[in-house]
Amino acid sequence: MTKKLISVLLCVALIFTLSVNVFANDTQTIPIVEENGSEIIEIENQSTRSATDGIINSGIYRIKNVASGKYMNVDYGIDANGTNIYQWTADGSTEQKFKVAYSPSTDSYMLYAMCSSNGTNRVVDVTRGSTPLTSGQNIKLYNPTDPTSQEIKIVSLGSNKYKLVMRANQNLAITSYGTSNGSASGTTATSAGNIFISTYTGSTNQQWQFELLEIQHGSITLYGIQFPNQIARNVYYTDAVEQAISNIGVSAVNGIFNGVTADTALYRMKTSMIWVIHTHGYQQGIQLNHPTEGESWLEYEDIEALSNDAFASERCIIYGTCSAGEGAQGAENMVNITYQKGAMTVIGWTTTVTTVMVDTWLEAFLVSCGEGSSISEAMGDAITEVSDTYHQFGGLGNIYVRGSTTQKLIS
Repeated sequence: MTKKLISVLLCVALIFTLSVNVFANDTQTIPIVEENGSEIIEIENQSTRSATDGIINSGIYRIKNVASGKYMNVDYGIDANGTNIYQWTADGSTEQKFKVAYSPSTDSYMLYAMCSSNGTNRVVDVTRGSTPLTSGQNIKLYNPTDPTSQEIKIVSLGSNKYKLVMRANQNLAITSYGTSNGSASGTTATSAGNIFISTYTGSTNQQWQFELLEIQHGSITLYGIQFPNQIARNVYYTDAVEQAISNIGVSAVNGIFNGVTADTALYRMKTSMIWVIHTHGYQQGIQLNHPTEGESWLEYEDIEALSNDAFASERCIIYGTCSAGEGAQGAENMVNITYQKGAMTVIGWTTTVTTVMVDTWLEAFLVSCGEGSSISEAMGDAITEVSDTYHQFGGLGNIYVRGSTTQKLIS
C-alpha cells in the first residue's frame, strides 16, 4: 500500500474519531510557539517575506527624502528611457508615484514608475553604461533590462526611514543633493535637487520615507475538493468568510469546489494573492479531484520544477490537508518547497487532521484576517475556535509555517 493511499485513508479515518489533544476546559490559552519540545504550533522565520518590514510588495508609494522633505519625481512624467529622476515638492502627480516590486530570488526590489504604463514598464535605474556602479552616477528612468543598475535593497533604519542601496554594491546608496527642486538637465552629483548614487555615510540626504498610497490587490482562490460519501470540504466558505474577503480587498474570488487539474491549480497559485485548499494530502502531494474521475495530484516535483519567483505574488498559501508539513524544517514537504518558490507565508500541518475541524479552522482564520489580524493572531484565533467548538485539536495543533507571521492580509 503506497504512502499516498495510507495518508488518504488516515485522513478519512479522522473524520470519524475525535480523540487527540483533549483540553481540560474551553478557556485554556492556546500557545502558538514550539514549547518544551512539544509541537503545539511551529513557526519558522518570522521576518516579512517582502524582505523589509513596513514595505508592502506591489504597494504604490510616494518616496520622500528625509533631508529635503521633497519627493522622488520623474521629469514631467515622461515615459522614455533616459528621463531624469530628481526631487520635487509634493504635488500629487503620477510622476511622484512608484510601485515596489520584490524579487525573492535576489532579495531585492525594483521601483516601477507609475507614469510608465501604470507601473508595468520602466523602473528607477542607475546611468552606468558598461562601467561598474560608481559613486556619483545619475538616477534615471529605463526599461527593466539591467539588474545591476536597477535592483535595490530597501533597508529599514527605524521610524519609517530607509536607505536604498544597490544590491550589486551595497556601499552605494540613492542620494539627493540639497533642498531645491531638481530639473531635467541637472544630472550631476552637484546639480540642485538631483538624485544619484554615492557612498553611504548615514547622512539624512541618503534616507527616504515611504508613504503608502494604495495596494494593487490580487485575487483569492479557495478550493474545497469534494469526494464521494465523505464530509464536505467547502463549508468554510460562509457568509462571514465572504465578508472577510471583501474586507481584505481582493480583486476577484476564484471559488472552485470540485475537481481541478494540477495545471489549473498551479496557474491559480502563481496568479492569486491568497490560495487556500481543503482536500486529501500527504507530505509530498495533494489530491485535486474525485477518485471516480481519475486521480489527479499536485505533487512536490511539480512545484520543484518551477522558478524560484513562481509564487512571488502570493502573500499566503494554506494547505488544509493531512501532512503537507510533515518533517517540518529541512524535510521535502509541500510547505517547504512552496515557500522556496517565493510565497510570503505558507501554512500546513505535520500530521493527519480532522476534516470538520479544518473547515472550522479555515473559516475562523479568514474571518480573523478580515478583521485586521496578523497571520500569527489569526492562527491563534482559529485554533481557539477549534478548541471552543470541539474541545480538542483534531491534529490542528501540529501546524507548520514558513515565512512571515507578522503580515496582515487586509490593506
